[in-house]
Amino acid sequence: MKCPRCGYEDFAANCPECGFSGPLPQIEELAHIQYLLGELAGWQEISPAARERLQKRYLQRRRELEIELELRPPPLTPQEAHHAAREKLRLQQLLYLLSHWNERGWIRRDAADNLATHSRERIEDLRARLTDPDTPSVLLAFDNPADRVALLKSLHDKLDRLHQEGVWVDEAAHQAAVADLAKRVEQLEIKLGLRRRPKKKPVPVASEPSPKPAAPPREPITWERVWRTLLSERTLRVLLFVGVFLLFASAVTLIAFNWERFHPLAQVAFLTAFTLFFYGLGWYVRVKM
Repeated sequence: MKCPRCGYEDFAANCPECGFSGPLPQIEELAHIQYLLGELAGWQEISPAARERLQKRYLQRRRELEIELELRPPPLTPQEAHHAAREKLRLQQLLYLLSHWNERGWIRRDAADNLATHSRERIEDLRARLTDPDTPSVLLAFDNPADRVALLKSLHDKLDRLHQEGVWVDEAAHQAAVADLAKRVEQLEIKLGLRRRPKKKPVPVASEPSPKPAAPPREPITWERVWRTLLSERTLRVLLFVGVFLLFASAVTLIAFNWERFHPLAQVAFLTAFTLFFYGLGWYVRVKM
C-alpha cells in the first residue's frame, strides 16, 4: 500500500519518507476509494447518471477521509472564507506594488523575490481552499467604496512590518513607498467620490509690460541753439558764480603773498572781514535753504 501523502510504496503504519501516520482502517478505505474512482470511468455497464452519482459520493467520502487524516485542511466557515477572499485580494495588490517598488529600486531585490514567492504560494493555497466544494462561495463585489479603500489602506501595516524586517534599501526608500501608497489611496478616494478633487491653483498670467513712450526726437545742433544755451539764465548764473570765486581767490592770493607788507591794523581788519563774511554767508545759506 502506498503512503497517501508522499506515495511511498511499502507503507505500513508509519511512512519513513514523510513521517505520515494514521489509523490503518481509514488509510485502507482511502486507498480503496481512490482505486474505485480510477476504475469508475471505465464502467460502461451502468448509466452515466448512476456513474455521476457514484463519483460524487466517492469524492465526498475521499474529502472526508483526507480531512480526518489531516491530508487537507477542513473546509472554511463562511466567515473564514470571507477573510480568506480578502486576504487573497490583499496579496494580489501587494504583488502589484512589489513589482512597482522593485522597478523604482526602493526594495532589495532578494527580499522582493522571496516576498513575491511566498505571496504567490499563499494565493494558490487560498485559491485552492476557496474553490473547495465544501467551502461556501464568497462574493466580494466591493460595492461599498469604503471597503475598497480600506483594503488598500490595510497595506500600511505591511509596509511597517517590512520596514522592521529591513527589506528597504534605505529610510528614504521606505518613506517614498509610504508616500506612494498614500497617493494611491487618495486617488482611489477621489475616483470613488469619497474625497473632493483638489482645486488647481490659478497660474498667474504675466501682464504685458506697458510700452515705453517714444523718446522725442533730438533737436539738431545749430548756432541759434548754441547762442540760446550760452545766454540762458542758468549759464549766466554759473558765469557769475565763477567770476565771484575768481575775484575771491585772487584777493586771498594777493593778501597771502603780501601779508608782511600790510599794517597790523589792516591784517586784523582782513581777518575780521573774512570771519564776518563767512559768518554772514553761513547765515544766509541757513535761512534760504
